[in-house]
Parts: sequence; C-alpha cells; structure tokens
Amino acid sequence: PPLFDDDYVSEDGELPDNRAFFIFGHNSIIRQFCNDAVQSAWFTIIILGTIFLSCVALAMEPPTRQHEPEGLDFASLDILNVVTTVLFTFEFAVQAISKGLVMHQGAYLRNA
Repeated sequence: PPLFDDDYVSEDGELPDNRAFFIFGHNSIIRQFCNDAVQSAWFTIIILGTIFLSCVALAMEPPTRQHEPEGLDFASLDILNVVTTVLFTFEFAVQAISKGLVMHQGAYLRNA
C-alpha cells in the first residue's frame, strides 16, 4: 500500500484520464512506471534519506568559506550537494510525470 493517501489515483489503481505535460497519457508505459515508483515505499525512503543528507550537509557548511574550519573537506560537501540536487530533480521529474504538473486535480504543484 502507498505511504501517502494520494487522490490522483482511483480505487482500482487507474491514473486519471488526462495527459501529464500534454505527452504522457494514462496508458503511457513511462507514466505508469513513474506512478508505480512514486507509490512504492523505497521511493519515499530514498527521498527522506536524501532530505536528511541534505540537512546534514547544510549544517556542516560554514556561513562563508573564508572561515574554513580545520579538517573539513569542502570537496566532499560539494559532491554531496550535487548528488542531492540530482536526486531532488529526479524526484520532481518522476512525480510530475506521474501526477501531472499543474493542470488537473491532484497535480504535483496543486497538491500542497
């Protein structure tokens, strides 16, 4: 079962009869794959882990790099920031394809 109660999927598991980005219809293999991914527990766990890693990296980063503490490797923090940005962008794309972006009920940007 999904971890969150999403109203964009009907009780029989069907996606709404509209198109995400005017391309991906409810029968699209890509949209169905994205919908299955969004509703799985591993997707939520990965995103929550990414949020946690991003918070840790933010807490370790000094306000300015002029006051660099000894022993802190900024290259690893920069790599972690890039990795979290890529994962958040991937999450956005998968959820926007699954739910649609704005135009219909339950869309990614409307479901706030």
